Amino acid sequence: MSYQATVYNLMISCPSDVKKEQKALRDCVVRWNGAHAEKNKISLHPLFFKTDVPNTSADSKDKRTQGVINQYLVTPSDWLVVVFKNKIGSDTGKSISGTIEEIEIFQKDYPERPISIYFYKRTHNPKIRQYKRKWKGIWKEYRDSNELEYEFFIDISHMVNKNTYFRQKFIDPTKKIEERAQILISEVSGDVKQLAMVSKLTEQELKIETNGCRFIGYEMAFEHLCKKRLMEKADAKGEVYILTSLGKQYVEAIKNYQSM
Repeated sequence: MSYQATVYNLMISCPSDVKKEQKALRDCVVRWNGAHAEKNKISLHPLFFKTDVPNTSADSKDKRTQGVINQYLVTPSDWLVVVFKNKIGSDTGKSISGTIEEIEIFQKDYPERPISIYFYKRTHNPKIRQYKRKWKGIWKEYRDSNELEYEFFIDISHMVNKNTYFRQKFIDPTKKIEERAQILISEVSGDVKQLAMVSKLTEQELKIETNGCRFIGYEMAFEHLCKKRLMEKADAKGEVYILTSLGKQYVEAIKNYQSM
């Protein structure tokens, strides 16, 4: 029987010496989806370099191999899962390894999205041990691929049921759009020129910057504001949007309601 579910992209990031661990994590996701996806109305889609990155850099601004990986895997991912064993990876020109660069992008550009890191307990690489000491987030150790799969299966349920990012599924979609639209238009109204700068991260995902804030994942809220004629284009390219007179009235109405 078919059912509707929200699909979250899960990027599995790791150097080249963890093939058993990669398979264990993929098998774990398949097992979790089979047992819980229908009930939770959430399905996890694992993303890997070898299966989900096209053999091209034609439409990527960053022509590095890692730049293409960032575009096709990091940007659309909702959850970054990292495994370190005995290799830390190769220098990318911007970071000491591709995996580290992916972590840094998640931290900088998508701070609301979760990162899970698993370290091999008996690693002999001093760079990995040093990175583990420096890492300020939560991490776990594993002794073999079986223990990793066991720990990760438990962590999936904790993440889906308790993490703020994943619990968005419990909010009514229409209500969520309206709430995000109110947040976005309030920030635009607080901008000196009441402008929002809009750029594409992917074909579907936008980055909206206004009043010193950056919004990612607000595409439907932004579309809602434009359809309601609360915001409109301020340039020919569609990269700058401005608050309309109707939008200003809407913001005042929000303020009056909140002060009641």
